[in-house]
Amino acid sequence: MDREFDNQAIIEHLCHHQEEPKFIIRAKHLNREFEEGKLTEIPFPKADIFKIQELEIKGKKHQNLTLKLSHKKLTLTNKYGEKTQVTIIKSKLLNSQKQPIFQSKKRRQKR
Repeated sequence: MDREFDNQAIIEHLCHHQEEPKFIIRAKHLNREFEEGKLTEIPFPKADIFKIQELEIKGKKHQNLTLKLSHKKLTLTNKYGEKTQVTIIKSKLLNSQKQPIFQSKKRRQKR
C-alpha cells in the first residue's frame, strides 16, 4: 500500500482482523511513535548491501545501483493498550555516484 495508508487506524484494523497479518505500507509519518521511541530516533542495524546491474523505473533505465536494506522489529501500542509487533524495513537506492534515486521533496529543495 502506498503512503496514504500510513494511518494508525488502518494499521490496527489490518493487524487485529487477520490471523497472521502480512502487508507492506510505505511510511509517510516518520515521526510515528513506537514503544521503543520515535522512528526517526531508533537506531537500525547496519544495512545489507545489494548490487543491481540494471533497473528500469518509470521508463528510465538505471545502471550500477546499490540497494541498502536494514530492518528492525518494533512494537505499536494502540489507545486500548493492545500491542502489535511490526517490522520496519529501511531502504535506500543509490545511483553509481552514490546519490539517492528517490528523495523527499523537502530534501531536494534544501540542496
